[in-house]
This record gives sequence, C-alpha cells and structure tokens, in this order.
Amino acid sequence: MSQVRIGGISADSGAPFSVPIILRASGDENALGFSITFDPRVLGLQGVRLGPSAVNGSLLVNENLVQQGLLGIALALAPNQSFARGEAEILELDFLAKEADSAETMLSLGDTPVIRELVSKDATPSKCLYFYGRVSFAKKMHLKPLGPFSEGQVRFEVRGEVGKRYRLEMSADLENWELVRNLRLEHPTSVLHVKAENAACGFYRIKPLE
Repeated sequence: MSQVRIGGISADSGAPFSVPIILRASGDENALGFSITFDPRVLGLQGVRLGPSAVNGSLLVNENLVQQGLLGIALALAPNQSFARGEAEILELDFLAKEADSAETMLSLGDTPVIRELVSKDATPSKCLYFYGRVSFAKKMHLKPLGPFSEGQVRFEVRGEVGKRYRLEMSADLENWELVRNLRLEHPTSVLHVKAENAACGFYRIKPLE
C-alpha cells in the first residue's frame, strides 16, 4: 500500500528549516492531494517547493487557511506518468521556527482545506496510509540577568535545550574564566540563583558541556 509521510527533523529555534514530504510509491501513482496541519504559534510557513522526485510535476498550493495552521496541497505528474516504485521526496516545506518554549511540534496530514486522495495514472483512487512528522527544536543558549545584583547574589534567566548540561562561568577581565557551576536544564527557560563574590563586577557566560 502506498504511504505519504512527513519527515522528522531537528531545527534551531528562531531559524528557517525545510521538511521533506515523502511518498512511498508502488509504481502507479500519478497525483495526490492532502492538507498539512501545523501550529502557527510555533511555525511560520515560508514556502512550498517540488522535491527532487517531482521536479516535472504540477503543484497547486492552497494558503487560504495558513494563518490557522492549515495548508492545502495538490500535486500531479503529466498524464500517463507515474512515480517510480520506492520512496520519493515529492515536496519540501519551508518554515521559520518562531522563538517559543516548545521543545517540539507536530506536522500532520489531514483533509482541510484539501482532502487526502491518491490516484493512479488511469485516474483510479488508490488506498494510502498517512504518517505525521515531528520537529524537534535545539534551543539557542541564552543568559540574561534578572534584576540588580545584591549581597553577592546573581539571578539569571537561562534558556537552552531541555536535558542538556551547561557550564556557567565568571570572569573579571573577559580573558580568564572560572567555573561557577554546572547545570542541567529541566525546562526550556529556567531561573538560576547563584552566589558569587564581587558579582556586580563580574562577567558571566554559559557554554554547553559535551
């Protein structure tokens, strides 16, 4: 049975990226339609392109509901042509990952505004399975002081990748850095309290631990 799936990918938060749409063909497929559902609070659609296995195809894109996270796709080869048997990368979806606290988001295949349908080169409807895709975000490191320093206390907002270990360092001259503490993030954004001598005169930075 034919399959259409959205490729999983890891992307940087706040950066553009592309997601492949893959058709697992039996060798008789000529045209297909479906809709992509995504979270518009997390992703911004930048464009839709034909993939390397469909460069000679005809593509129609329905963006009427894209602000609601609904994108319609219709793709067809020329009459009497069909996709070769096996996996074919038929489309590339270009997104911008918005700055958000989400560690991941889902892309799914649905029927609004374009219903799911796959037809053979003789225009006969074919059965097809549809599979969602997952986008995981690698959070950019971010260290921001919160409020004034007082009595050797430093309070930071730390943003990064959940589960990853980081090294917080301090320097008095931006040349010689000393370890303050190591930490593992349990949330995309955390507040860190640090006791440090001469806190008001120091510089701080955060680095990932490999």
